[in-house]
Amino acid sequence: MSLVREHSKAIGGILYETRTLPATEALSVMSKCIATFGGALVELFVGQARDNVDPAEGEDAGLSLTPELMVGAMAHVSGKLADIEAKTGKTPLLVVKDLLKYTTCANLNMDGTEHVGGNVADNFDDHFAGNLMHLAEVAIWVGTVNFTAPSGAKN
Repeated sequence: MSLVREHSKAIGGILYETRTLPATEALSVMSKCIATFGGALVELFVGQARDNVDPAEGEDAGLSLTPELMVGAMAHVSGKLADIEAKTGKTPLLVVKDLLKYTTCANLNMDGTEHVGGNVADNFDDHFAGNLMHLAEVAIWVGTVNFTAPSGAKN
């Protein structure tokens, strides 16, 4: 039996599905996330996992990202990206696409209109254009599923 699991969640009215990364790939992506965004991002994943599990049900209670938390996370990430870009001349955003590699959604946002479903990483620029807060919510959910959920958890 494979421990690669399928997960789904509606975020911002759009149904997303993802599967857990294989362990070797997850370790690689997690180390890139930590190197790029710092330990604060991992704390955010762990905090979301801890805050969103209903102990009575053992189930995910949904993202509880407050506007303040989102603004703080985006400010931290923006600062880290600016530092890395200044040092290397490159923007290290590929790790976000790596994280979303196995994530699909029911309605891709392309040119401001919804289209049929598809892979989010393959349509990254168009789907998240003008909606970086939504991107952050999706990436945090996928990170939480991959880096903190016990193998039997429902996410």
